[in-house]
Amino acid sequence: MARAADPYCPTVASFIQWIREHMVYGLRQKKKEPFLPSGKLDQYFMQAGRLGALVEEATRPGSVDLHTIQTGFIKIFTVLLWIGEGPYIEYFISYPDVLSDNQLPFVDRPNYFPRRPDSDFFEAFNNAQWQFCSPLFQYERLQDTKYSDRVILPIDCFERIGDGGSAIVSKFELHPDHDLLGVGRKVIHQRGLVSLVTN
Repeated sequence: MARAADPYCPTVASFIQWIREHMVYGLRQKKKEPFLPSGKLDQYFMQAGRLGALVEEATRPGSVDLHTIQTGFIKIFTVLLWIGEGPYIEYFISYPDVLSDNQLPFVDRPNYFPRRPDSDFFEAFNNAQWQFCSPLFQYERLQDTKYSDRVILPIDCFERIGDGGSAIVSKFELHPDHDLLGVGRKVIHQRGLVSLVTN
């Protein structure tokens, strides 16, 4: 079985190139970092045959059900391909309650995460996953939401409006794919806190 990072995996190489071309910049700790906007993976895999071609190239024949990947492991599979470990999707789908897209991002090493003596597989996965796990901003979920320092916020532009007393007020625009706040609502960022303003 070929490793997904091998040069004789042209479908995987093409997918990795597609990801690079569709990444945009967000903010992590006031620093610009690339991330893939929400929905781009779904958009990519809407074209018939793409997922099957990637699975065929990265895994053993017949070892993985495409529907299983499509309904709960698209981000996991993407991260694995990104770090050159596509064949491990076979292992991840064996633990859907612990190692699926619903549990991303992994802040700490989850139970059953594979261990390899020759490298720190979790460290590689952990470093890469954030590019595919930028949060969606939804009105119902904003109150008291705290993000890990590793999260890449889907912010297109950031402007400091002013400060005084104990507050620093900033204005920013969310990437449209991540802005589920609704019309007439704006987000205000104050020293690590995100507040919602309704017109």
